[in-house]
Amino acid sequence: MSILCNIYKEGWIISHNDCINKIYNLVSGETSSTHSYVLNNSLFLINTPYIKNEQALNFTLECNETSRPTLNIIEPPKKKVKTKTSPHDYIKVNEVEYVQYHFMKVIQEGQICGCFNYVPCLEDLKSNNLKAREKSKLLYENISTQSASNFHGGNESCNAVISEVENKKYIIPANCRFFCYDVKDIEQNLHRLNCPFDLILLDPPWWNKYIRRKNLKNRKSGYQMMYNKDLVEIPITTLIGPGSLVAVWCTNCESHVNALKTSVFPAWGLSYLGKWFWIKVTRSGKPVCSFSDPPGKQPFEQIIFGWKETKERVLPLPPDGMVVVSVPSAIHSHKPPLSELLSTFLPENPQCLELFARYLLPGWTSWGLEVLKLQDIMLYEQKTEEGS
Repeated sequence: MSILCNIYKEGWIISHNDCINKIYNLVSGETSSTHSYVLNNSLFLINTPYIKNEQALNFTLECNETSRPTLNIIEPPKKKVKTKTSPHDYIKVNEVEYVQYHFMKVIQEGQICGCFNYVPCLEDLKSNNLKAREKSKLLYENISTQSASNFHGGNESCNAVISEVENKKYIIPANCRFFCYDVKDIEQNLHRLNCPFDLILLDPPWWNKYIRRKNLKNRKSGYQMMYNKDLVEIPITTLIGPGSLVAVWCTNCESHVNALKTSVFPAWGLSYLGKWFWIKVTRSGKPVCSFSDPPGKQPFEQIIFGWKETKERVLPLPPDGMVVVSVPSAIHSHKPPLSELLSTFLPENPQCLELFARYLLPGWTSWGLEVLKLQDIMLYEQKTEEGS
């Protein structure tokens, strides 16, 4: 189980790492033999909150002058910078307070259940998550980027397999399908899809000024961002039926959230249901950065839910305001799988589709120009008989 703790009416603590490792517990190789694969463990060695190296060094020096280090890192106040960004872009203060309050309740219950019992030491602070950062950088620079050609494939077997695509090796989960196509190409490929889908999950490349500036400096690592109006044009209505759920990963930019509620969901024929909050924490349960007043950075992202209303739906709907807590992967945009959490709200053997996918899940259809990116065999390690 990747759900480590279920806190009634509050949320869940999940393990991204455990979920992936369970998926690849039995992998058929290029011969008749089978092996177990795990994600590189260094990617989840998030031992201390995200801070700058200089700040970590200064804090370490301060701790050396005291009898015992305390790792409650408080970020220095940021200088106010004049910006042209509209106040409507900021998440509301009361929503930040809501998330922080419910996060604390989940963490307290989780610690009773034995979660987040790692105790960071001074060396952890000094290294500033170096193993995770270095491994992430090394792998991200070497794994395949966006493919120059379109292709599709899948794995109909009950075991995960190692497969070669465009001279690169990938690990492909059981009973899945994938399409390396732009989302703009969905309409002309409807005959390839098993519509209607019970659930569609999207992780759009939201328009972001900082990412845009970064991409201008380094186009290789960038991806093509989308405006809110571009999302409206995705033909979701042709992919769903009555009672279907749609979940969208979203930043804390209030204008994006409002666009989903007021223009994107109505264009897709959906009604707004509510939102969840994914909170990123260290191995000891500390948020990876401080909760702060808008427009400061937050340790969480949002998952916005909509659905195709029908009176005939008998399954429960996702409740509003739940929190999902996990140690994040050090790899950029490597979101935790939500399949286990969402199974409660879906029929048995559901039809599920992810758009803008960067990895695959068993039983799912995945679509996007980077659909195999995080399936690259370089991200995984073969598990030995001793379990190392």
